[in-house]
Amino acid sequence: MSIYTKKLIGYFSNPEHRLRRRSELSDFALDEEEYFNNFLKYEVSFLNKLKISDFHTSDYPDTGAYDFHFGIHSVQVVRNGFYEDSVHDETVRLYVDISPGGTVDMYADEDDEVVSHYITDSLISNHKDGWEINNEILDIIRDVILLELPKFVDNTRLFDIIELYINYPLD
Repeated sequence: MSIYTKKLIGYFSNPEHRLRRRSELSDFALDEEEYFNNFLKYEVSFLNKLKISDFHTSDYPDTGAYDFHFGIHSVQVVRNGFYEDSVHDETVRLYVDISPGGTVDMYADEDDEVVSHYITDSLISNHKDGWEINNEILDIIRDVILLELPKFVDNTRLFDIIELYINYPLD
């Protein structure tokens, strides 16, 4: 790793040095090879360290009526991404498994009764609110992962180029 890249990492480790958009990294004159082989690889190493963790929503604030365990099972860097904020057309894909038995509490349509639903593939696919449940789960997972990562990763706006792929339990 070059001295310049090490200095950049140190610079972005300071909470006061935060990018507004990931694409602003291109202003720091990292060539493509240094970016992929060192800078991005360093960022992704923090995500890879989380693969051994089991996360439970009850351990984190602001997870609402969601109660589930999840884990990251794979991290993949893909070139030829489609994000305007990518530096060299890259995307980072996180593959996440939600463990069976997770629930979400929702109000029933006909009254104010709260009904607990298991979080499964069919709930997401077939429930009238499946798209909303899926989006809320994506937000929760993103927020939990960000809490577990060093400020450096938040400062470099890595999540601007991250795609989350969720494997929901089958019924």
